[in-house]
Amino acid sequence: MPICGIATGRHGEPVTEQVLAGMLAALYPEPGETGRRGGGPDAGFAASSSTGTASIFASDMLLVACDADILNREQLRGALECPVAVESDAALLAALYLEQGMAFLPRLRGVFSVAIRDRRSRTLFLAIDRFAVKPLSYADCGN
Repeated sequence: MPICGIATGRHGEPVTEQVLAGMLAALYPEPGETGRRGGGPDAGFAASSSTGTASIFASDMLLVACDADILNREQLRGALECPVAVESDAALLAALYLEQGMAFLPRLRGVFSVAIRDRRSRTLFLAIDRFAVKPLSYADCGN
């Protein structure tokens, strides 16, 4: 089953390569799935999908991992105040979040699960579509 994830340390603590490797192992339960990983000193993330709908985005401000099939992608892209070339659904969601905060969520049409790590406020936002078609799980693994 395709899933996406973000691994982040508490209070800006670093995420080790060992933690990322463990997360990737959990994200690749089926042969033939593809994935990407990235991050920075305070967080790491990975995306996995057998359907090719998973994407990731990273900047100094945000980490976004999503598994999405957004039906109104072009409408949302055209409504951006500062139109930018967005190469993936994760990049589009990042641009929408930076402009509108979480207020963009009700405008999404389609199926999705998304995790947004806002490095500025040190918060993690998780969201799924109205029918929970794309799975999303959260785990607090202690220390």
